[in-house]
Amino acid sequence: MGYFKEIWNTASSVFEGMVVTFSYLFKDPITVQYPDRMERPLEETLPEGYRGTLSVDIETCTSCGNCMRACPIDCIDLKGAKTERKKGLTLIYFNINIAKCMYCNLCVEACPTKPSSIFFNKSFEGSTSSVMDLVLKFVPDAEVRIRQQEADELELKKQREAAVAAEAQG
Repeated sequence: MGYFKEIWNTASSVFEGMVVTFSYLFKDPITVQYPDRMERPLEETLPEGYRGTLSVDIETCTSCGNCMRACPIDCIDLKGAKTERKKGLTLIYFNINIAKCMYCNLCVEACPTKPSSIFFNKSFEGSTSSVMDLVLKFVPDAEVRIRQQEADELELKKQREAAVAAEAQG
């Protein structure tokens, strides 16, 4: 008796599955032909507050490091130093490792500038053949060298002035 009951259960579940499958046979397809045949770019259809990849406005960044300290997995690496470019710290480099980022928004909340210098954009495609391509560098390497040289020159200038002042006192 149990043998025939198992055969009946198997046949009825196969029949139920085929009913569901055949019900979709006569419906219009709902497949979106991404990215080839979209009516408008997918980024425009994403909701407000969508967390894509992180971006940084290096012009408004104060190099305070709050975002770096707030990040629980250390995916943000930045360096600021005093230069003669502007009052306060000048951003030497700002790198974000998107491969490690968990999109928690803690770095955005920690930023003291209004609007925040670090923010999420609507970009979401991160496919690449190299993991190193997932380290976003917001200051170009040539500019990093220039800014670091300016910071080093200012530091040497201050050391010379301190030595001259100490020599004048002594």
